[in-house]
Amino acid sequence: MSAVTPDEKNRLIFQYQSSRARYRGIFIRMVLITLAALGAYLALGEAAGRGLADRLLIDIGKLVAIVLGGLSALRGLIAFLRMIIRPNEEIRFYSKGFVWVRGKESFKYPYPEIAHFREGGRGFYLGMTPIIQWGAHIIEVDDGHVFRVLPRHGSLKRFVDRVRNPIAYITASKIAASLRAGKPVKLHPKLTVFPGGVEAGKTKVRWGDMAVLIQRSRLTIRKLDAERGRFRTARRYWIPSVDNVGGFYDLAQGTIRNHRERRQDVTRAAAQQAPSR
Repeated sequence: MSAVTPDEKNRLIFQYQSSRARYRGIFIRMVLITLAALGAYLALGEAAGRGLADRLLIDIGKLVAIVLGGLSALRGLIAFLRMIIRPNEEIRFYSKGFVWVRGKESFKYPYPEIAHFREGGRGFYLGMTPIIQWGAHIIEVDDGHVFRVLPRHGSLKRFVDRVRNPIAYITASKIAASLRAGKPVKLHPKLTVFPGGVEAGKTKVRWGDMAVLIQRSRLTIRKLDAERGRFRTARRYWIPSVDNVGGFYDLAQGTIRNHRERRQDVTRAAAQQAPSR
């Protein structure tokens, strides 16, 4: 397995780093600020008792000390919990592969070694900035290791926006190779891809009669109704439950287009031969 390096052709597209030492430093600073705010509050109380300053100014000072002390105590508690719970971790995704360091373990993989990619992370966002997130994007590589990109790693929307295309290219190639070998590929308990099309639930749909859509969190398989001349929904799938959605979508678009063009060529050829009979 070759090392992944951040050069011009293999540029860094997503990064996250977590260090317990960093959270320990934040915790210590917040403790000192909290103690200072507490000291200021007590000093202002002593000054009020002796009548050394205007009462209104002392009350304002006490309020500032309470707010500052409360915020720093809260931040200190969060940093303390992160220092205990979160491991030393660093992830770096490049345009050709990724590096994942957890504690003393280090993993490096080029994208062709990815077996399954499931887009399971969701949330509400302001642009790419998360407001609230849940779930995880799951990557499984050929040797069986599984990596989960969680909300703590940053914007799940930004992550999938950066890595979807390079991973989809690889997984589409792998699906296509299996189909050329005559092997079906199961992406979901009720979605299997065959050389001639897909089986969506109990419905078989040939490539030439198929349309594939991705809308929000749903993957939709549609089948051509020849009698009515329009497509009807065969099955919908929740994207976080389907493996390699991006790769399947890219493969399906190209394969459907090729089958339709081939069908049109056959139709034109038959129309040209008809008068000569």
